Amino acid sequence: MKANLKPVLFLFAVIGFLSGCSVSQVIDENNPDERVNGYKVTVSDYSKIKADDVNLKFEVAQNAPVGEFDWKDVQSSAIDLIKEKGIKISDDGKPVTVVFDGFVGWDRSQFPARKSFGSGIAGGSVLAAGGSILQGVAASLIESQVTYEADKNKKAELVCDSDCVPEAGFSVLSEGYESNVNLMHSQGFANYVSMTEKMVARGIADLFEPLANKER
Repeated sequence: MKANLKPVLFLFAVIGFLSGCSVSQVIDENNPDERVNGYKVTVSDYSKIKADDVNLKFEVAQNAPVGEFDWKDVQSSAIDLIKEKGIKISDDGKPVTVVFDGFVGWDRSQFPARKSFGSGIAGGSVLAAGGSILQGVAASLIESQVTYEADKNKKAELVCDSDCVPEAGFSVLSEGYESNVNLMHSQGFANYVSMTEKMVARGIADLFEPLANKER
């Protein structure tokens, strides 16, 4: 009987994932190399914003690809998740800015040729110069298209029609603090937009912690 449980449990896990279930944790410093719901999560700084009250602002990086991604809904979800931690959001709190660095649904035929937001190739050269992922996104997308055209002798479409391979990035900035996060899935699936929205909202909240937990 035990040998038959694994396929059943796996099936339930797949059903839960495809139905757009809630996400419990995205950023885990104890398991940095473990995929979360099929996403590879790359984080430049696992330390957290520690505050009981934050003045939270949201922005979109200049020229960031957004597509169907509902950034407004992600903001609302992230705020709710942060409040659930007991953190107040007000104009008198610690200033924190969350910058959406971009979202792309890659066509699976392009995916092997694309350069990730956090690939360390085009975007990585910008990061090494002191920039954040929001500056690396444009460079990576440009290199991706140039590379794809050179390899396949045709123009790369940056957004596919369905069952796309999602990739997104965001940055959390405050005085003396910056963490850049990239989420990259390994395959295409139908609800790639809504699932990535959930992942980004949870990922943002994961970088906040109330002062009561500071010494834990």
